[in-house]
Amino acid sequence: MQPEFLIGLISFFASLLTFFSGFGLGTLLLPVFAMFYDAKSAVLLTACVHLLNNVFKFALVYRNIDWQKALSFSLFALPASIFGALLLGLLDKNDLFSAGIQLGSLQLELSPIKISLGILMLFFGFWELFPRAQKFNLAEKWFGVLAFLSGFIGGFSGHQGALRTIVLSQSKLEKQAFVATGICIACFVDFARIPIYFSGNSMQSISIQAILPAVVPAFAGAWIGNHFLKKIEIQWLKWLVGTYLIAMGILIGMGIV
Repeated sequence: MQPEFLIGLISFFASLLTFFSGFGLGTLLLPVFAMFYDAKSAVLLTACVHLLNNVFKFALVYRNIDWQKALSFSLFALPASIFGALLLGLLDKNDLFSAGIQLGSLQLELSPIKISLGILMLFFGFWELFPRAQKFNLAEKWFGVLAFLSGFIGGFSGHQGALRTIVLSQSKLEKQAFVATGICIACFVDFARIPIYFSGNSMQSISIQAILPAVVPAFAGAWIGNHFLKKIEIQWLKWLVGTYLIAMGILIGMGIV
């Protein structure tokens, strides 16, 4: 299978998924980019697609944004996303703990970034497989803490959506306001973290040709999701997403991809 086709397919599916889950594009697309690029470049490429797609979705849904909730969440998430992006760059420059291991005919390339990303993917994969874990009754005092964690993880790996969805789901927003507010926050976080990624000098070169196969399908998925899937809840998709994340978390964390 051609890399461009696989990237486009996952991008379309993940973008469509965001309109009834509140997240998914960055979570699902990162492992695919990680198959063809180094870990930090994969995070950057995913972030670029994520931002462009969210700007497109913002134009579709901005009338439904709860601005008070979006701004209060971003107050904690934005500085945290910068810290997360800086930590990613720090790990990328530190090769002290990187190692190559030969396991039979399999060559494992272990690094702090790959291990960290693998652990996060495993966590969110199991999170998808056990819906009860997503139904915490959160006190208002935890709002800032979870918003900060969402931003930090978003800056480090791009997995900002899951915690953001949990927090917003406690806000009793209507479906359209819930999705629109999440998109607005994601745009803010992307604008904060992407310049930090570009400030590094150890990434592979990034070009428009690298993100184009993902951007166009993501736009198509967003358009279809906005028009036809606002009220759809498909439980089997959560199992599919969870299984996918666990499998990719193991492969990336072990340095197989």
